[in-house]
Amino acid sequence: NLALGNYSISRRNGDYTIVPAQTLLVKVSQSQATTYGDTPAYNITAQYLSSSGAVINCTGSSSCSGPTTNNGGPITISDVPNGSSASFAAFTIGVQASATDYSSAGSLSVGGYNLTSTNVTTFGNNFRALTLVGSLTMKPKEISASSLGIQSVTKVYDGTTNINNDSIIDVNRAQSQVRAGDQVAISATGLFANKNVGVNKSVTIDVSLSGLDAKNYTLPIDSQTQQSNGRFVNNIGTITQLDSVSW
Repeated sequence: NLALGNYSISRRNGDYTIVPAQTLLVKVSQSQATTYGDTPAYNITAQYLSSSGAVINCTGSSSCSGPTTNNGGPITISDVPNGSSASFAAFTIGVQASATDYSSAGSLSVGGYNLTSTNVTTFGNNFRALTLVGSLTMKPKEISASSLGIQSVTKVYDGTTNINNDSIIDVNRAQSQVRAGDQVAISATGLFANKNVGVNKSVTIDVSLSGLDAKNYTLPIDSQTQQSNGRFVNNIGTITQLDSVSW
């Protein structure tokens, strides 16, 4: 009797999903966030409340088996209790996302999303319906400045070693780790090794990314400063001769 003080009640906040008996509850989680452009890897568990009031877990159960996949096809769960007819469920995992949640390359953009079940099929009396709960987190793809496909940095002689807005940065997209179709602009500031006209000159540049799909990428983080590090050093610089000037 609670009034006698033999028990105490502690409250715990949380998000709960309550489903009726004979409804298969599928829980989907990630062991870590999925990198942009990669296929998510999920941890899936399933359980249901039988008509007799027993909770049946479909992992480690003698009767309920799954979830299993077949060559990337639907996820299946089957249950054959002793003295009862078989039950079966098949489904795929979908993402609750709108068209604007996808990048120009057609991949799911960085962010958090709720998951849902699609193409659901259930058969038998042990579970007559299916409820799926879970979420997906997509994180930016880390790419180094040397993986952006930067081929050359060129400017006309101006008496300085500066790399500025007038410098031309040539990028080979085929050699870049930016996904084909994504709208990502590469800009850079930095220095030539010297101010003289020449080719194959050493340059030190600090790269930054912008554009519609830039949020899906990140440059490495410097372990000391904890700041984005887009520095790139290579012999790809060219300073061309200034046109003749008449005095």
